[in-house]
Amino acid sequence: VPSNGKWETLDFKHDDAAVACTVVKYELAQSRPIVHLLCPDPRIYAPLRVHLALSFNDLKEVPQIMKQMLVDVDTPVKFKSALGDARAQLSLHNTAQTRSQKEWVKFTKVNVALVLPPEK
Repeated sequence: VPSNGKWETLDFKHDDAAVACTVVKYELAQSRPIVHLLCPDPRIYAPLRVHLALSFNDLKEVPQIMKQMLVDVDTPVKFKSALGDARAQLSLHNTAQTRSQKEWVKFTKVNVALVLPPEK
């Protein structure tokens, strides 16, 4: 950050803010759910987007609610992350229910990829 002609380094300060994302895909791989998010939400203008693949390192880490529910796709969600703590507020529903419920789910495996805009 320039200040009076000199560059200063500012420390990153964590806050509890969440990023608006959209669930673009939900899959079960070897009994481990994988939730694919596109951030920010496509309805928000951004020159660059991030694709997040959220899952679990071990079957024991999968929360009970994820074993009993399905994730709603094409729905806006909130995502927040701090060192070692990645969470998404997912919209979940039981196969027998038509109504969804929102739950914060902690993930232990996060893969990140940049999504560049298409070339013109």
